[in-house]
Amino acid sequence: MAIFLTGSTGYIGAHVAANLLEQHGASLNLLVRARDQQDAALRLWQSLQLHLDFAQFYEVISPRRTLPSPQTIMTA
Repeated sequence: MAIFLTGSTGYIGAHVAANLLEQHGASLNLLVRARDQQDAALRLWQSLQLHLDFAQFYEVISPRRTLPSPQTIMTA
């Protein structure tokens, strides 16, 4: 099972994402506003560091567990 979560770089979204990563074995797909994959991982780390130490973050950010999807917001 895979879980799709938006808002993971916000305060509450980071808390929800950290709890899902710690308590569930499912993979987690995160929609992150970023330019590329590296920027998405950095933004995700900045938000999750309140809830996870780096070793935990590094373990769960692996492609088999977490996939931050970089997206840009387009306006018409």
